[in-house]
Amino acid sequence: MTNHFRTLVQAKLNLIEDLESGEVVSDNLIEEGNYYFGYRIRHSGQRFNLDYSNKRETITLTGYLSTKGGSLARLDHFTDEIVDKLSELRIVCSYDDISTVGSKVRKVLITGYVNYDNLDGLLK
Repeated sequence: MTNHFRTLVQAKLNLIEDLESGEVVSDNLIEEGNYYFGYRIRHSGQRFNLDYSNKRETITLTGYLSTKGGSLARLDHFTDEIVDKLSELRIVCSYDDISTVGSKVRKVLITGYVNYDNLDGLLK
């Protein structure tokens, strides 16, 4: 399920123009003026019936939107775009500006979660 979910997320993110997304990028690899969204996915089992045929999982996405030298307005724009695209997959998102004073790198932490039920194969 992880690979399938990652494929769904990446397909949505690829629709955002001028955003590079995928693996988390280290601060020293961020190029001036570019915007990166690196993310990780975690699965955790929640509920099972007695024969384990019905499994409900929570899928959590943790991502970092980063830029060096980019504008705050564009950073906010990309934050909104990412949250909108993830919401199309029923991912409930929250975000937090985690930029530090004195750093050239601006960052927004974007987290989200969605429930997956293997009985009907739907994100809920």
